[in-house]
Amino acid sequence: MNAFEEKVYTLFCELNKVDFKKKEIEISTNEGYKDEAITILYQTGDKYFIRTYEEAAAKLNSLKGTNAITIHAMLDALNDPELIIDLPNENCYLNPDKISRFKKGNSQIRLLNDAHKSDFDLFYSECSNEDKEQGQVDIEDDLVHGFYINNKLVGVGSFWFEGAVLADIGMLIHPEYQRKGIGKQLLEQMCINAHAEGKINQWRYDNKNEGSRRLSQALGFTPLISLQVIQRRTKS
Repeated sequence: MNAFEEKVYTLFCELNKVDFKKKEIEISTNEGYKDEAITILYQTGDKYFIRTYEEAAAKLNSLKGTNAITIHAMLDALNDPELIIDLPNENCYLNPDKISRFKKGNSQIRLLNDAHKSDFDLFYSECSNEDKEQGQVDIEDDLVHGFYINNKLVGVGSFWFEGAVLADIGMLIHPEYQRKGIGKQLLEQMCINAHAEGKINQWRYDNKNEGSRRLSQALGFTPLISLQVIQRRTKS
């Protein structure tokens, strides 16, 4: 493990109130997870930990004495037929050493704020629900970038800041402008800006999103934290 990877693991565990040095499974709680019955299994290197709400934590306490676990063992322990397992996700991180090769100063990229809401609303209305679910962007996010072509907003990238250092990236590209290199240009500029503010860039994708995986690899992101989510089945 290099110094950058250890820094990421330490920051992530501090945010989730678990001890990076311990080997056995830990459980931390967030009552905000209760409404949707969310339980998350994280793996950071050879360490596993669980983030859930108090009621579920009580059911999972029997698993704490081990040093490895599966998502299916957790589902069995929760014993609720309304719960399902989502696709596995990867959290990837960009070592700042790689940013110096990124292209800077793209005039097509602008910082967005409330004054751009009409542009954003039109753009968002033209994107598919699946892309919106994958992209996870909003004009109200902590820092929002827009990519314009002929004064039309065709791509949005946003940050959610986690703690003082981690900058979590969301991205959504207009369906008519996908696979044209816009995502790469937008992501490079976002990473430059976040690094200038002292942030570490964090990119997430689920394991079926091959485009996100390829883009993150092309820019040099390294997958360091895997996670799986159990939550209440969505009613149709």
